Amino acid sequence: AVVASVPAKCFITEMTAAAGLRERNVPVPTSNVAKLATYLLVTKLEPDHFFQPYYRSLPTDTSNFPYKWPEREQKFLMPEVRETLKDEHDAFVKWWGEIERQNATFAARYGFDAFVHEVMLVQSRFFGVTVNGKKKGALVPIGDAFNHMGQDRETISYEFLDHDWDGSPLKYTARGAIAAGDELFDSYGEKSATDMLVNYGFVEASTAEGVAFRVVYNNVTYTLEPPSENFLRGAKAVGLLSALSRA
Repeated sequence: AVVASVPAKCFITEMTAAAGLRERNVPVPTSNVAKLATYLLVTKLEPDHFFQPYYRSLPTDTSNFPYKWPEREQKFLMPEVRETLKDEHDAFVKWWGEIERQNATFAARYGFDAFVHEVMLVQSRFFGVTVNGKKKGALVPIGDAFNHMGQDRETISYEFLDHDWDGSPLKYTARGAIAAGDELFDSYGEKSATDMLVNYGFVEASTAEGVAFRVVYNNVTYTLEPPSENFLRGAKAVGLLSALSRA
């Protein structure tokens, strides 16, 4: 049974973002993620904007993403994770540099940190959709409200209907019986712990099952097997960070 559907007018596609930025005579970055992030940056300040209800539902704190962690915490991550964060930073700087070259006044008004905040939101909510047979990127209000449950344990699945862009191209279907009051879980795909942490800001417990994690604290390496469900959150609070790697 269909449990939810999202009408086309609620999609924020890369084309929507590009057109909206041009209408406002502000920079239009080349990257699809940067386009969407810049669109959020600008339109969030418009009180009567159509997507304000959606914007109010978005997190205001993205400190759970390791990119936002201070260097004293990032240094405990394994080299491959730190390298991923470096590549991420280089991409953000490149995108922002393009914006600065297009309009330095715009860049000075909003600032790099505010841009990165929106990028974090976009990366953790980015949908790949098909529009008229072409792959595009989009933000999907309602669709991105469902939490992740991997390992084939999600309770709903979704389907994009490319032929239904005049109606509701995204439909969510129950994978089994769902009781009243139960939370609905989607799957973000089977991804590594590193990908989940970097792009979504968390690691689910099932990702770590049967895996030993290395942690460095006071120059001593410890092995934990397996970490608890809230390991990353608790470890960060006391200054211990998972290595996100088999020990």
